[in-house]
Amino acid sequence: MQTDELFMRKALDRARLGEGKVLPNPMVGALIVRDGRILGQGHHACYGGIHAEAAALRDCREDPKGATLYVTLEPCCHRGEGKHNPPCTDAILKAQISRVVISRLDPNPAVSGRGAGILRQKGVEVHCGILEKESARLNRVYETLICTDRPYVHLKAALTLDGFLAAADGSSRWISGSESREKVMAFRSRCDGILTGRGTLYADLPSLTVRHPDNSHRNDPQPARIFLSTKGHIPGDWEKPGGPVLVYHDRSVSQPGCPESFQFTPVPAGENGLSLPDVLSDLRRRGIRQLLVEGGSRVYGSFIRSGLWDRLTLFIAPVLLGEGIPFSDGLDIGSITSKLHLKDVSSVPSGDDIMIDGYREALSCLPA
Repeated sequence: MQTDELFMRKALDRARLGEGKVLPNPMVGALIVRDGRILGQGHHACYGGIHAEAAALRDCREDPKGATLYVTLEPCCHRGEGKHNPPCTDAILKAQISRVVISRLDPNPAVSGRGAGILRQKGVEVHCGILEKESARLNRVYETLICTDRPYVHLKAALTLDGFLAAADGSSRWISGSESREKVMAFRSRCDGILTGRGTLYADLPSLTVRHPDNSHRNDPQPARIFLSTKGHIPGDWEKPGGPVLVYHDRSVSQPGCPESFQFTPVPAGENGLSLPDVLSDLRRRGIRQLLVEGGSRVYGSFIRSGLWDRLTLFIAPVLLGEGIPFSDGLDIGSITSKLHLKDVSSVPSGDDIMIDGYREALSCLPA
């Protein structure tokens, strides 16, 4: 078992090389080993590229017959519309691999358990669950995309020690320090869209772009800027360079006519504002896979109350305001026994701030 964990860690290291390059596919790494020697290794390097198992077989320096394959996610076993590669189970059987060690079964319904089952039926020795939590953590975004009709939602906020997003007059620049703001730019660079509400839009006139430390814009494609505005109103003096602008508004409101470059989309609305499920489903259809939410009290409260979020990052600054705008407008929690627990939490320094990072679901709760 210790040997299996050793090689699976190496496979996970290979898988991480695909970060930011493979979505909506998962990050996957693979090693082919015989008698403690690595014969070949590979990873899924880009969307549409060959899979990790095929890359490892191609990398083999000698015949892999009888060797062990370590792979971080269950080998695929299906053909279908839009699939770029043949089933990896076919390649494994053709190479006469005798043993396959899998970190995590694939939550994709077209694969889940079937890939391992096919290999077992053909006489291959299969072991599952080696460093499964590490593999699940690696592919949280992929698993959310597979199992839900929405993007992966990451809530991010900077707070004072007494829990305020902004001072009583609405000012908030800057609560967090420069190191925390650099981390936020890293979050933005990995997302497809950044969402905020009408209140933040009018108060801060944010550009919602990815910028370098000198405040210049990154040359790569910028994430979409997404605004929730019930009446579809946008400040008259807000039109800044950056990614495309999507505005969601109440479908009972006449669609605004300008600026023409903005995309206005009507969605249902109720007493608590715009329908987040409808907004998120539309964003998913538009190709938004990772959504960063940088909102105000109402936006954060709406996402958390609805359960439509996956990750929460709070930058806690060593400052006090005494009064101001709270993190949330309410979470519908009536007693301490109903408190909301973050799962898989980490807490690390970020300059003078503390970055607390956690998830709505624990890794063991992720479907498989």
